[in-house]
Amino acid sequence: MFGKKKEEVAPVVTAANTTIIGEGTQVTGDFTTTEPISIYGKLEGNIESSSNVFVAENGVMCGNGVMQVLDVKGSVEGDIKCLEVAKIAESGKVSGSLATVRLQTEDGSTFDGKLSMIKKESEAKPE
Repeated sequence: MFGKKKEEVAPVVTAANTTIIGEGTQVTGDFTTTEPISIYGKLEGNIESSSNVFVAENGVMCGNGVMQVLDVKGSVEGDIKCLEVAKIAESGKVSGSLATVRLQTEDGSTFDGKLSMIKKESEAKPE
């Protein structure tokens, strides 16, 4: 009632339908979604998303995936296909195979595996 002011906590800003795997949380299983996924904890499983996947600095993804955009600040192990762009930040580590239309890496990022540059599906020539 008197005295201490209540501390305001800044809200986490995400898209309304983003799936969030929180820090300290470990999930085992496969995801199929049309919405973004943000990984702050650990995911052991495969992802199929027609949207974006974000792996935070302390986040870990172990599994294969297909997504539009992969943004890695943490660790990813598996076979990944990005239909738009894969971004590996300075703190990011990716190991396995990566097939992507575009690749963006920052100094200090780590990639250990096979890289394949692919054409954007809308640019593929009709048969």
